[in-house]
Amino acid sequence: MVGTDVDSGSDPEMEDDRIEEDSGGNSSLGWNIVKTKKRKKSRDLISDSESDKGSQLAQRKKKEYKVMVKFATESFSTGGEKRPAIWIDAGIHAREWISHATAVWLADREFYRLWRKSRSATSNPKCHGVDLNRNWDAEFGGPGASDDPCAEDYRGPSAQSEIEVKNIADFIMSHGNFKSYMTLHSYMQLLMYPYGYSGTDAPDRTELHDVALRASKALNSWHGTIYKVGSIFHIIEPASGASVDWAYLRGIKYSFAFELRDTGEYGFLLPADQIVSTARETCPALSLYVAHRVGFTIERDQVLRINAESEDHIQILKKLKRDVDSGLDFWTHAISTERPVDIRVPHSSLYAVKDFLKKNTIPLTVIINNVQVTVGTAAIKELTSLYNTRYQVGSICKIIYQASGGSIDWTYNIGIKYSFAFELRDTGYYGFLLPANQIIPTAEETWFGLKYIMEYVRNHPY
Repeated sequence: MVGTDVDSGSDPEMEDDRIEEDSGGNSSLGWNIVKTKKRKKSRDLISDSESDKGSQLAQRKKKEYKVMVKFATESFSTGGEKRPAIWIDAGIHAREWISHATAVWLADREFYRLWRKSRSATSNPKCHGVDLNRNWDAEFGGPGASDDPCAEDYRGPSAQSEIEVKNIADFIMSHGNFKSYMTLHSYMQLLMYPYGYSGTDAPDRTELHDVALRASKALNSWHGTIYKVGSIFHIIEPASGASVDWAYLRGIKYSFAFELRDTGEYGFLLPADQIVSTARETCPALSLYVAHRVGFTIERDQVLRINAESEDHIQILKKLKRDVDSGLDFWTHAISTERPVDIRVPHSSLYAVKDFLKKNTIPLTVIINNVQVTVGTAAIKELTSLYNTRYQVGSICKIIYQASGGSIDWTYNIGIKYSFAFELRDTGYYGFLLPANQIIPTAEETWFGLKYIMEYVRNHPY
């Protein structure tokens, strides 16, 4: 999320403690990092009707750290806590992944692109952050972890002192039935298993090595990428306090770590055109791990484009959408005969859905034959021009659909006049499965739109 400070007085239900503020970058649009700690008042977290499980979850959420990123400029700022500000958010709908990627690109263009650690405060005010993969309660403080807050592998003041680590550990332990733990890192093309803190073989080393070898072969089958297999300690470096060791020591036998592409030519700056191929080759390896223990396989979902030809068709589609047991995922909604409706249909429901539409004489075409394959394909022509993408402009109600309770209406109604929503690429050819090689072009062209709005707001105060 990109945005401004949150005025703690604006929400009586939240208590807001400013932890720190850092400035980064030297462009005309500087960035600031603001870390705040949110504490929900306990009386509002837990109602008498909550189940024990819900109550425990609510208790865990009493203290939650939020990180917000703020756009500001010297000329834009009036100083102090209430300087004019602009809020930009992305990812309010999880499946709209290009919005997340665009926001990440916008953030990365200014600061911390190669930062390793978290951004929490340490005992040294000049050195921020903890290496979260040295903070787990797995031989904490052993080899491969530093007690120096300025070191890249600083372990933190105590095991699971960091909120990110603690929350994950608490969730896994409260769930109690995880069969596998996998963590993705980069780079070096390694496929690893416990231990990291010791050169001693794990009790299940033989089986883990065999599964890892088979996974590496599955990975290699796509693009011929070669991964080295072995324990963390032996093939990369000693690492105490690592998440894989923590999971294994708590009975999650199938715990693995991936160091993805490449072996050093690009390092952490792997080109965007390798994102899809890296993900595509990693997927069979992950699936093999899951299938080895859980027996899960990925089915072949399809996306159907339905062209409603009458008001009766629209009502039938609306009724189908209300049937929550159908498992259908409506990517676009039935609002008029002029706009097609795109629906992701689970493989198990394909025959029934197509038969239902046929019986109701509703025409359809298959626009994505295999969703899982489309996620992992790079077969798309390069964009011909950076600025050739066409956007339609208008009110939400008129150009997309009616939507009450939306964030844009809320901000406008409380007096934030310049409130806008972007629906990024594309217009339906790929839908939510926009190929990875469109991330940067989408982000670049979006940046010009955002920058124009910000400059307009700065020059037209109210």
